[in-house]
Amino acid sequence: HDYDYHFVAIEPSQLEVSGENGTVLFDFRAEGTFGFRIVGDLLVPTVGELPWPVPRTHAAKNIGESVYVEYLFESKVSTNRTWPRPPSLRARLQHWAKTVTRMAGKGARAHAKDES
Repeated sequence: HDYDYHFVAIEPSQLEVSGENGTVLFDFRAEGTFGFRIVGDLLVPTVGELPWPVPRTHAAKNIGESVYVEYLFESKVSTNRTWPRPPSLRARLQHWAKTVTRMAGKGARAHAKDES
């Protein structure tokens, strides 16, 4: 994973989690909502708990007796410090306000030329 993410188990089951090299790390009942924040090479749970640290690169396999369905969604803005951080909401609003003011000024000047 390159971004923080959450998943919601729609149809729960027992999942087995393996590391990048295929070694089984643990299994758990995937039920409810889980969330993870990237910290270096690990995913740190922000919602829900798991019995073992989860590497960013991993695999999950349904080992339960039922069909497993989940919705997974990534936050395209990550807390991973190695990725560039986007401007803050305040900075984006300030930029937007300057743009609107500049555009409004151009419109007023154009309107004044039309009337002369």
